[in-house]
Formats: sequence, structure tokens, C-alpha cells
Amino acid sequence: MKRATHPWLKLGVVVSIALIALAGWLSFWVCGTQDISLTAFITQITQADSPSFWQWSRVLGIIGYSVLWLSVMTGLSISSQSSQFWFERGTALSWHQFFTWLGLLVSLLHAGTLLNDSYLAPSLREIAVPFMLDRSDLPMLSWLWIGLGQVAWYAMLLIAVGSLFKQKIAKTAWRYLHAFALAAYVSTVAHGLFVGTDSSQLWLQGWYLVSNLLLMTKVLFRILQLKLPQAKPQKIAKTV
Repeated sequence: MKRATHPWLKLGVVVSIALIALAGWLSFWVCGTQDISLTAFITQITQADSPSFWQWSRVLGIIGYSVLWLSVMTGLSISSQSSQFWFERGTALSWHQFFTWLGLLVSLLHAGTLLNDSYLAPSLREIAVPFMLDRSDLPMLSWLWIGLGQVAWYAMLLIAVGSLFKQKIAKTAWRYLHAFALAAYVSTVAHGLFVGTDSSQLWLQGWYLVSNLLLMTKVLFRILQLKLPQAKPQKIAKTV
């Protein structure tokens, strides 16, 4: 299988995502009412009641969703004939694995930054154990949507680790394990829509709509592709 890994391009993606995250975080301060002179800025973000970590979590949550969406899209491209113009199968696999691990890392940072948030102030147990974060001051069923996001992360981690040992796992077992990826993605979307602080913003709703319409189109095309009979290569008659 031909596999172009593009290490420098992937490094560029990581740097770009870091810069986007930083720009998103700084936008809270630039567009807010706070004093953004350097001294005041440093003082504000280091205060015990600073919203800094909550803002980081919001930015990283949106980026984490976007990266996992790219993971699913490149995963669907691995065996899709429509993607052969853009990707060799091995190249699509390489990017799929890259986006999967990167999405897991960003999502882990999304949850981990909340440990320092002065408002929500979750414990490590509430962050690590699904459905444990339940507060009376949170909207109804928040514990459910938060828990689904936690379960989705563990499911994606299990699939990512399983892919490292795919050659040693029975094909049927691997297919069943990999099937959880779609459920994990749906849970991630539900988590973002129902407990995401910025989910009421029109620009984010538009991103959820466009990204998932593209994903559903890709899935439908893949289903049709599997149902259509594959053209068999014609044998060329030998001439004497």
C-alpha cells in the first residue's frame, strides 16, 4: 500500500491549529470590555476568578470537534473510489490516523483545562468518569450530554489504540470495533450542540450544519457505491 505521510504538512496543520486556538482565545479579551494593556492583561488572566481556562475550553472544544470531523471524512475516503483522485488509499489512511490522534489530544485539553476553571471547578473524577458531572446550577440533562462526550472520547481512544494492533485482531472483531466510530461521532455532535456554550451562535450552528451535511453526503455516496456492481477488468486477448 502506497502511503505518503507528509510530515512537514502535518506539522503545519498542528501549528495552524495552535495559532487558530490562540487567536480564538485572544478574541474573548480583544472583543470584551477588559483592559487589554499588557500589564492588565497578564494580571487578569492569572486571577483566581479569571475566565481564561473556561475560554480555552470553549475554543478547544470547537477545534476538537472540527478535527474529529476531518478524521471521519478522511476515514470514509480510505476505500472510496470517488476519493482516489485526491488520495491514494495509504495517504488517506495516514491522514485519518493523524486527525484521529490529534482530535483526541485537543479534546483531552478541552476537558483538562476545566480543572482550573473557577466557576465550574470539576474534580478529576468528574472529568474522567462519564456521567459524574452533575450540578444543580447546570441546565437540565447536562450530565447526560457531558457524559456522552466523555464516552465518545473513550470510544475513539479505544478505536485508535485498536488500529495499532489491527493486523493482530480478527477482521470481524475490528469491523465491529470500528463501527463504534460513527456512534462516537454522533455523541460528540450531541455533546457540542446541547452543552456547548457557543452552540447558540449562528456561525457555529452554520458550521455544524455544513460539516454534517457534507458528512451525510459522503456516507450516502459510500453506501450507493457499495450497492452498485463493480466493473470487472476486461481480459485482453493475446495476439500471435
